[in-house]
Amino acid sequence: RACSIMRSAWKAFPRATAWAARRDRRHEATAATMWAVLQGAPAPPRVNVGEPLPLFTHPFPASFPLPGSAFSRMDDDSDRDFYQEPRMEQHFGDSARDQLKRVYASVLPTGVEVHLDLCSSFDSHLPAEYTPAAVVGHGMNKDELDSNSRLSSSFVLDLNETPTLPLDDGSVDAVTCAMSVDYLIRPLEVFRDLNRVMKPGGLLVLSFSDRCFPFKVIDVWLDATEGQRCAIVANYLHFGGFSDIRAGSVGSTADEPLCVVTGRKLD
Repeated sequence: RACSIMRSAWKAFPRATAWAARRDRRHEATAATMWAVLQGAPAPPRVNVGEPLPLFTHPFPASFPLPGSAFSRMDDDSDRDFYQEPRMEQHFGDSARDQLKRVYASVLPTGVEVHLDLCSSFDSHLPAEYTPAAVVGHGMNKDELDSNSRLSSSFVLDLNETPTLPLDDGSVDAVTCAMSVDYLIRPLEVFRDLNRVMKPGGLLVLSFSDRCFPFKVIDVWLDATEGQRCAIVANYLHFGGFSDIRAGSVGSTADEPLCVVTGRKLD
């Protein structure tokens, strides 16, 4: 997998060796609890763009399954330092980006007043025909957000330090988050706050591929299968208060699988 390949390359750097050793010790302590819950998570169903995503049917446990050690990373330094310089480059492939734009076109509702693009950058991947009254962008680099022509407004916030959005209760109709959910180290707090700011019935669309910055992604992600990654995200949604949780691997992207997980705020 691309994450694993990049992780191996990163370990070639001297500083990364210490990070990797620390991660391996944490992983040993975490594995028994973590994999007992995720074991048996099936591969996500393959669906064509435009087809409804299947309901996520793998059983949810009685309580949130992942221990705190699952959210450690090789590089625990501040994300503000990592994202200080703008990166005006795509972080996933052409085919997957095209599929994601088509997914958005098929699932995002009409008549949206406020759309939140969480963990955004210079490109939101929103289709041209999707025209909410306002698109609010959240990200880690002001220059990247300022370069995004789809955004009506934006704000910079490190959710790993402050998992509370500066938005009013019940003010957002739809949320997208592309290629970023695997970097959240306080996901329950983030998803519960997303539930707060969203309107009843609001749609949340999360997507990820097999590419990542392995030294910044959470520990549990690196060793998880595609199905287990969907299960991780589905648990974020479930324990964040969302319902109608759906998951699938979308389109024909053998070179870079695209997984999409969606949920709705309870009415």
